Amino acid sequence: MKKTITLFTLLFTLYLNAQSFIDEITFTFGIGTSRSEKLDDSTTGNVNLLFNSNNHLFGLHYESGSKLITLSNNPDKYSVANILYGRNFQIKDNFSIELLSGLGIFNYRSYDFTDGKDVNTLNVPVKGNLVFHLNDGNWIDKLGIGISSSVNNQNIVTSFLFLVQFRL
Repeated sequence: MKKTITLFTLLFTLYLNAQSFIDEITFTFGIGTSRSEKLDDSTTGNVNLLFNSNNHLFGLHYESGSKLITLSNNPDKYSVANILYGRNFQIKDNFSIELLSGLGIFNYRSYDFTDGKDVNTLNVPVKGNLVFHLNDGNWIDKLGIGISSSVNNQNIVTSFLFLVQFRL
């Protein structure tokens, strides 16, 4: 109980302090396809929580992918959880580029007829998003396309995604 109260107090304190330097908080949902050496074409989904402070981006990222239609009951799949840092570069009034990188955990699960494989390893994500800013007042803040690569020693995965970004 003490750990829970301490964690809640710490997070609440960080939240109150963050209000003074965070310009914008956004939640991004992406869906698309991914390719790698071990996973041919997979359907991929990801979510991001980004904090924008003077065009510096800090965030959390989760991505998962697998084949939707396979002959086996257990398709090969991967998931990634990362902490990100990056920059937002304004191109024109309605367009910007978000470049992000960070550190995280990569999990790869492979199922075959003789043996299964479940591996966790260190991951370095590299992400780039081209986003179009919609008019103010909409609940959807930005639309865009993104490319991300998860660099690790098990299975380098590259994803191509359509993005929808909500302002919180």
